[in-house]
Amino acid sequence: MNSTQITTHDITTAIGIKHAYKHFKFKHPELYEQIIQAQGGKFSEQLYCFIYGITNYPTCQQCPVKITKFRSFQRGYAFFCSNKCVAVNTAHQRKKKQTCQETYGVSTASQNEEVDEKRRQTLIDRYGTSNLAEIRWRREKNKQKD
Repeated sequence: MNSTQITTHDITTAIGIKHAYKHFKFKHPELYEQIIQAQGGKFSEQLYCFIYGITNYPTCQQCPVKITKFRSFQRGYAFFCSNKCVAVNTAHQRKKKQTCQETYGVSTASQNEEVDEKRRQTLIDRYGTSNLAEIRWRREKNKQKD
């Protein structure tokens, strides 16, 4: 068994990522030794890097200096180092607008009347008002009482 024979489907369904460590350590010790030579802290990250042939840590798509975080075996590495980089990335903004346009027919979801009405109704159900500023005002007033 080598890296080309291992698939993520095999690991997530047949073995299970939680049991992959024991599986490789005891049933495939030679492969286990290769996997732990891969970069990464936890075994799931090392296995991910081994399967996908990652030799260098991925960097942020916005600011290519910073290394991105490993999220999980199924999700891999993040594309951005922070929410700030996500917010300023033009390609991400364009995709977000396009998806919203396809889903709701407007460039932002809050421009859709159905979404806006649902937001208002949720505020009324939870707080008794549709005005968000009034909720903040009530919170401040309650803090002053204490």
